[in-house]
Amino acid sequence: MFDDELESSVIAMKRLIDASTAQLLVMVAELDRRAIPKTEHVLSTTQWLKRFCRMTVGEASGTLKTARALEHMPKVRASAVEGSIVPNAVKLLARVRDTHPEAFVLHEAVFADIATYLDATDLRRAVAHWEQQVDYDQALADTESVRNRRRFYLNRTYQGMWSAAGDLDPESGHVIATALESHTDPANLDPGDRRTLPQRNVDALTDICRFWLDHN
Repeated sequence: MFDDELESSVIAMKRLIDASTAQLLVMVAELDRRAIPKTEHVLSTTQWLKRFCRMTVGEASGTLKTARALEHMPKVRASAVEGSIVPNAVKLLARVRDTHPEAFVLHEAVFADIATYLDATDLRRAVAHWEQQVDYDQALADTESVRNRRRFYLNRTYQGMWSAAGDLDPESGHVIATALESHTDPANLDPGDRRTLPQRNVDALTDICRFWLDHN
């Protein structure tokens, strides 16, 4: 197989897998609608998926939830079964639809379109922005809740070493990541620099803090 054929084959296979995943959701929704697990096996659909499809409870429950939501998203479903929308995007849109069913109906066509070309990060960002417009008060409460969970620990350990751990809210994480990346970008380093990325991160953070102390 030539290189270009291999590339094309991988892309085609991934699209086939995405399409098959969406088609599975459509069939699961129909299985659930007909109540086949209950009438034939005295099982819930989640239990049926766990037993016959070897899913975990969480996986089975999530699959059923997404399948039920997809039933109410005809435009998203049409693109998904063609392999144009990846499974993670389908799951995200299903969650959004369940949260804001009435508003989602009005904008489904837009979501079905952008989900075919946006990557996961950009799609989540677009969804988050839309949700802020739909329910500003809830978005504000969610943002405050996330920010309140921020924390950072710095403790001295054995042989004078220090241990750092914590969770950063989105804004703080973005600022810190951008600052570190500007210091650790390989394009800005000596080609002979043999430090690992974690080591470069420590040195970058030290440089930033030293600069602050020297100028304040």
